[in-house]
Amino acid sequence: MAELNEILDATVLLMESDLGNIQLFDPVGGTLSIVAQRGFSAEFIAALGTITIDAQTAGARSPRDGKRIVIRDVNTEARYASSTSIRNRPPAHARRRLRRPSGQARRS
Repeated sequence: MAELNEILDATVLLMESDLGNIQLFDPVGGTLSIVAQRGFSAEFIAALGTITIDAQTAGARSPRDGKRIVIRDVNTEARYASSTSIRNRPPAHARRRLRRPSGQARRS
């Protein structure tokens, strides 16, 4: 996992961000799990650290749909705002999301 932490650190630095995470897909369980993260609270990780690929979060939608997802503001993006409770949101300054699929997690 040290390599994933290095990749995440480089990405967070490159994107000039304060936080980020890497999720891995388990095809047997149909879940995505955060395996490396920077800047998220323990409460956030407890709530969204492992999600099903059917969840309506950006993290699940991207690999499921096989598309990059850009959310400019989580407070105004309808699909995100309606599916994520306030307690499960990242810090207030982390309003944008960029999700890019990196493998096959699509459901038939």
